[in-house]
Amino acid sequence: MIRRVSSVLFWSTVALTLLLTGLVGAFVWRLSQGPIALDPLTPYVEEALSDPAAGVGVTVGDLVLSWADDDADGYGRLDLRARHVRVVNAEGVPVASVPELGVGFSVRQAVRGRLVPTRLEAVRPQVVVVRHEDGSLGFSIAEGPPPANAPPANGAEPSTPVALDALDALRRPPDPTRTLGLLKRLSVIGADLTVINRRYGISWHASRADITFDRDAGGITGRGRLTLDLGGRPATVEASGEYSARDDGARVALKVAGLELSGLAGVLPELAPLAGAVLPLDGTVEAAYGAGFQLQRVRFDLAAGAGRLGVPELRPAPFAVRSAGAAGVFDVEARTLAVDRVGVLLDEGGGIRLSGGGTLKETAAGLSGAAKLTLAGGGRTALV
Repeated sequence: MIRRVSSVLFWSTVALTLLLTGLVGAFVWRLSQGPIALDPLTPYVEEALSDPAAGVGVTVGDLVLSWADDDADGYGRLDLRARHVRVVNAEGVPVASVPELGVGFSVRQAVRGRLVPTRLEAVRPQVVVVRHEDGSLGFSIAEGPPPANAPPANGAEPSTPVALDALDALRRPPDPTRTLGLLKRLSVIGADLTVINRRYGISWHASRADITFDRDAGGITGRGRLTLDLGGRPATVEASGEYSARDDGARVALKVAGLELSGLAGVLPELAPLAGAVLPLDGTVEAAYGAGFQLQRVRFDLAAGAGRLGVPELRPAPFAVRSAGAAGVFDVEARTLAVDRVGVLLDEGGGIRLSGGGTLKETAAGLSGAAKLTLAGGGRTALV
């Protein structure tokens, strides 16, 4: 009797295992053929993403389940994708839209009967970020083709609070009672990005931006990769950053490779003289921010490769440059620029090198500073 029961249990387990294996295999095969529509679940996802207390509603065009590659561990993941997502205010007026939104939910909260987002991934949106003269930020997130002009027309100020709400959710401690209270990751993939700084009159455009923010125990960490449009020349910039919830401070680091200096001439009127600097630029720039995202300090370490440098005030023909570089710190609060080293090696006269360093400080009386430069060439050295 016992042997018969054991045999039945064994073969039942085998049959159940084979059945589950077949179902999982069929499910994976179906996913490999393309996304699976989940339209009956759309109202529940809309409810999970909406925040009636804040007057924010979300509508979803359609909902699908797909298989997405995960470069982090070499495996894939089940990905819930909401397409043609629109965010409306209390009056029903659209304030943001994205072509596609990847959503991840808390498994623990789902077991309790609640859908609480833990991951949001906006795919291919058009994003405009404006830093106003008072230091505040404005966002616009839309679905559509890239703008014909990078800077929007005067008066067309971005006013989408949704992006700020999502970033604020990452900044706050986890809270399952809030709509985005358990959000751990916020990503933007393949975005068309325009950034405008009203205070300094700077604007720039990235034809593609991939940016990810993660919440950790200390605050927020971020990383990104941008393809900038500088005078018709694409340039890749890698970025990383940290936000500290303890002191409300932040750090941002940029790394450039092969960025042509002349492409920066159109970013700011004061940079117009760089139009004659046809030099590839590599290096890093690190910025430290205090409370309220106020810039405190900028540290730079840059190196330029071979090219030419046009200085019409000195001579009509450009100088041939073998290499150049500079490193230093700009202290915004102290209004002081300290150049630890600067150097230019000209490919003329057997090689002429100019090197040195110095400081420059702005006071109520004006600018003051000191510098030490060395000019070497033709077997001679002169101290300037």
